[in-house]
Amino acid sequence: MLVAILEAQAVEIALLKETNQQLRDEVARLQGEQGKPTIRAQPTRRDHSTEQERPAERRASGQRAARRPVVVDREELCQVEKSVLPADAQYKGLEPFVVQEVVLGTDTVRYLREKWYAPSTGRTYLAPLPAGIHDHFGPQVKALTLMLALLGSVGLRVSAYTLSTWLTEDLAPLHAAAAAVYVAGLASSPWQQVDDTATRVNGDNQHCQVVCNPVYTS
Repeated sequence: MLVAILEAQAVEIALLKETNQQLRDEVARLQGEQGKPTIRAQPTRRDHSTEQERPAERRASGQRAARRPVVVDREELCQVEKSVLPADAQYKGLEPFVVQEVVLGTDTVRYLREKWYAPSTGRTYLAPLPAGIHDHFGPQVKALTLMLALLGSVGLRVSAYTLSTWLTEDLAPLHAAAAAVYVAGLASSPWQQVDDTATRVNGDNQHCQVVCNPVYTS
């Protein structure tokens, strides 16, 4: 008998808590705030130990993307500064270096880099690439990637791994700027608002801490 009473009270308490939370959310909504977010259930994930276990459709899609050729729109000639060449330097032709760039439409350039070799020094002299070019994708592509998802629609061939690298590596200046905003925000007011919001990180339910006042949010 006592167990039944306790169970009934537990159910009633749970219902009261749920009703109380709903009322809190409604009050928050009327005050222009956000109520308690609905957190999705943790999805079941399966790790594939071998490439053969991965879905065939995904493998086929990746293989098709790898076979698509890069269409070169134009070529530019990169020349070695003649003043740095020894007198016995021998011209060895052109070395291609393809860079994919985007200007709301592909601007794929094949830079033809002059290559010279000097027997006296045993060195090869290769014409430098233009400023800002460090790999096979131009700086405008990387900047656009941080804001838009247009790469595939304009015919650019780039892997998901490359996109992930752009978004997660070499971001020290952005992190420094975010830290500076946080420090300046703390000094901007004698009071701070602290909150958190549900956040998915690598498929896991976590929380993102928010610190703010009327002039900034971090």
